[in-house]
Amino acid sequence: MQNSSPKADRKPIQLVEPGRVQSLCEQHPNVLVIDVRDHADHAAVRLPHSFCVPLLELQQDSFIDEHAGDPSRPLLLVCQLGKRAQMAAEHLDGKLENPLYVLAGGLNNCIDAGVTLIYGQAQ
Repeated sequence: MQNSSPKADRKPIQLVEPGRVQSLCEQHPNVLVIDVRDHADHAAVRLPHSFCVPLLELQQDSFIDEHAGDPSRPLLLVCQLGKRAQMAAEHLDGKLENPLYVLAGGLNNCIDAGVTLIYGQAQ
């Protein structure tokens, strides 16, 4: 008997070091960068092209229904330290078929690595 569950056929959640974020975005131009912090934190500092979906909102079925349409679109999950992003990835794993990436060490690691960030209110 063959096990063909989506989780068995997909890659595990992958950690991405800050220095690899740009290459991931170049390799997958359709990557969806999701910041799971609250809106105020996202407005203060964020990765370019990221959008804010706080962890509690991301865990709702409406988010999963909305993003289940294109399983080839990778999701890069981001937070301040990496813990909430990992929780979000674990929640989505098996519910979405999309490749899931987590920013290792979060935005704090990006600051330390000199990754380009946007500061100030979202436009």
